[in-house]
Amino acid sequence: MMSGPGFLVTFLYYFSLSTCLGYFVAGQAMDLPYDSPTAIQSGLLLGLFGGVMGALRNRNTTLELALPETNRDRTAFTQRFEQALMEMGFELRESGKADGNAVPVGNAVPASNVADNGGVSVYQKARGGSVLAGQLYVEREQNERLRVVGRVHAIKQLQAKL
Repeated sequence: MMSGPGFLVTFLYYFSLSTCLGYFVAGQAMDLPYDSPTAIQSGLLLGLFGGVMGALRNRNTTLELALPETNRDRTAFTQRFEQALMEMGFELRESGKADGNAVPVGNAVPASNVADNGGVSVYQKARGGSVLAGQLYVEREQNERLRVVGRVHAIKQLQAKL
């Protein structure tokens, strides 16, 4: 499963956007010509700040969780995992089968029925928060572990709940 953009790519994205915005806004606010070193330095400072803050908050990371040995413990862990996702406001949107075909899932299908198929399940914020929260991708590997990929703040929140 792909892991998504890490720190460097996310930093460069936010750095370039913040630098351009900072450059133009600083130039206009201080009534400076665009080739002024002050406008350029202001843009770079704002870009550096925006790049670091964006990368720390919005980079993707991976969480790997070992599944318990017995079926009973594994079922209890899966229920606890799904409960944590529900408390965070995530719900199952799509379940990928082991053959790679995605199957849209309605709210009526419990995630525990879909997590056993060896594919990737996609969780998304329920009520419009998905743009800022991103999605969580959950892959179950041969009843040995769960791999969760998503934005770092959602992963940290999930770790705290488990």
